[in-house]
Amino acid sequence: MAKRKRPPVKSHSDEQRLDAIAVERALLDKELSKFQRPITVMFVDMMGTTKFFDEHGDVAGFLRMRNHVETVRVTVAQYGGNLAKTAGDIVLVWFDEPENALHAAVDLLKRIQEQNLAPRVHSEEVHLCMGLNYGTALIKDGEPFGHAVKLAARIKAIAGADQILMSALLEEKVRGAGFTIRKVSDAAALPGGEQIELHELLWRDAS
Repeated sequence: MAKRKRPPVKSHSDEQRLDAIAVERALLDKELSKFQRPITVMFVDMMGTTKFFDEHGDVAGFLRMRNHVETVRVTVAQYGGNLAKTAGDIVLVWFDEPENALHAAVDLLKRIQEQNLAPRVHSEEVHLCMGLNYGTALIKDGEPFGHAVKLAARIKAIAGADQILMSALLEEKVRGAGFTIRKVSDAAALPGGEQIELHELLWRDAS
């Protein structure tokens, strides 16, 4: 009959190392928590950029993107927003106050609407889509990191033209603040397979 192998016995030194690692991890978590804070994350994406580049060339496309980023920067700054990062035509912004994020989103779409009505070199209108979320994020060099940021990006990915979508967490934070918000879905499917309750900020009649 074959003998059963006994599991290796942890030595006293192994236990000491594990204890030391646990202490170091606790200290690291404590230090990292100093850089964490609850914020509202907003991703803004200009739609149709690839087609515009293909039809009008690199120079026109670059100027269009530059104007887009500048419009976002100026608008969110008026509401205390922080422009953290740009990646092509996608802009990452965050706010300390949830209500300010929604005011900025509405103002931004209204400014784009005015630009579309004004005379311009190219006939194509500009259309944006936005995804917003509220949660705790780690801020490093002015840029937020963490699940709250990833979720906002995934919400943006399913937003349509001129649409502002947000998580239930953010909707709860601004409830009663005078915004017109409708529930889109109890279980909206996001890229990656996650399902969340989703809401839309109705902005066209907002004052």
